[in-house]
Amino acid sequence: MRTLLAAAALAAAMPLAAHAADYTQLQTARSKVGFSFTQMGVTLDGHFERFDGELRFDPAAPESARAVVEVELASIRTGMPDADAEVAGRSWFNIGEFPRARFESSSVKALGGERFEVSGLYRFGDFYHATGQLISPWSWRADGSQVGRDMLAYRSPDFTTWSKAKARSFIRPGQAANPPVKGQQMHMGAGLWNRGNVIVGLHGMWQDAAQPPPKGASWNLGVRIDLGLLVSNDGVHFREPVPGHAVIPRGRDGEWDDIAILQGHAFVNEGDRTLIWYSHWDTGGRLKDMHIGLATLRRDGFGHLSRQVSEEEAHFITSTFEASAIALNVDGITAGAPLTLQLLDHLDRPLEGMTASLDQNGVRVPVTWPRPLPAGKKTALRVHYPANSAARVYAVYVTRGVGS
Repeated sequence: MRTLLAAAALAAAMPLAAHAADYTQLQTARSKVGFSFTQMGVTLDGHFERFDGELRFDPAAPESARAVVEVELASIRTGMPDADAEVAGRSWFNIGEFPRARFESSSVKALGGERFEVSGLYRFGDFYHATGQLISPWSWRADGSQVGRDMLAYRSPDFTTWSKAKARSFIRPGQAANPPVKGQQMHMGAGLWNRGNVIVGLHGMWQDAAQPPPKGASWNLGVRIDLGLLVSNDGVHFREPVPGHAVIPRGRDGEWDDIAILQGHAFVNEGDRTLIWYSHWDTGGRLKDMHIGLATLRRDGFGHLSRQVSEEEAHFITSTFEASAIALNVDGITAGAPLTLQLLDHLDRPLEGMTASLDQNGVRVPVTWPRPLPAGKKTALRVHYPANSAARVYAVYVTRGVGS
């Protein structure tokens, strides 16, 4: 339990002006002495309820700043009464002999630069990519206002030299709106699954609390997070197939995962199922539980394409690919309403004699063509639904070369 006070931070409420200002008494009602600690691999927040101090700060000359803060150690609040009692003893604070702690600054520096929190690392195409959230400073909108948490990406050709330029990988629609949706952000980048020619993943759909937390409570008390789906075809820019849709919502009130859930890089296909691991975060800092959740889907069943308008035919066309074999993940096909598949060239023109019919369901149903697929040529697939079809296509699989 020696990681309890791994990091400490002081947040003091004070007006920022272009001239020096003296503060003979810290505004404790508008300030907070908080810290973070790690318990079973999860970072949690705590605070001290009683403290006072003095500050002197000039934003134009931060090197002249001075801070003195005294903290009443018995007022520690970790969110766990047993931990509060433990740290008061001789092995930690020993508050019987040392009831107060004094912090006095020796120097203050403007650090500058950026603080980037990496959440994804993968190779896609010719580059390695690192995605995550920029935690200082935030990103900006065109008008200069801050967007809060979004996902950015850096890239490297050799995993050694990384570009200093970055790309905005994803921002939730409400963050970019004018005016923005209050309290909407994305959390911790995304947990990603590289599928070869496409990347799928989950991102945290952060929503601020409706009301500010009461004095002494965790700063993010009331924050709620669901998990949304992201897709990328270039490894840099991501999109939500259905904006704002929670593919894994947090639990109902009273369930173990009812506050905020966190994505991981933990996906696997096992048989006819896709398994996704995720965890729970108590944003109130009370360490409600440490469970891991397991979500199960139909294999690669993140979404599907199907007809919508009654008594109307429908079709979709894929992007181009090179393949020696094609298979579909599909259900809902009936004997009287098979799917018709047609191979197209790179300009969406049908290739003569390359039409097939699919009348079976399954997570990987191979397509039987009249002759071998053209080698070394870019082609696309057109999938046609008859007017009475209830078919749902979840994925199209292409095999590149023999044995691949």
